[in-house]
Amino acid sequence: MRTRGKMTVMKKSPTTLSVPLTSDVKKHLEAIAKRDHPSPEELTADVPASFVSDEEAETRIIAERARLAESGAARISHASVAEWLRSWGTDKELPRPKPAA
Repeated sequence: MRTRGKMTVMKKSPTTLSVPLTSDVKKHLEAIAKRDHPSPEELTADVPASFVSDEEAETRIIAERARLAESGAARISHASVAEWLRSWGTDKELPRPKPAA
């Protein structure tokens, strides 16, 4: 097992996945690898695990927010927030909107 930044990577039997890259993306990966990783191959090996982790976290957050929205909990309408944000920097800045009762 090795640790890279905040992500711990377990050594397992690897599976190969071929992904076509544009030359620009390849150049960027090589530059990042030179700066932060031993090789472009190691950098690209870390990317799928990071992507999967981010997707799982986003799915959990969306599910929790959907449960909250369906629970009937107090919330602030999008229109109220948008109106408040549009007032920022004007002479008639609105107070922060409050949840509907």
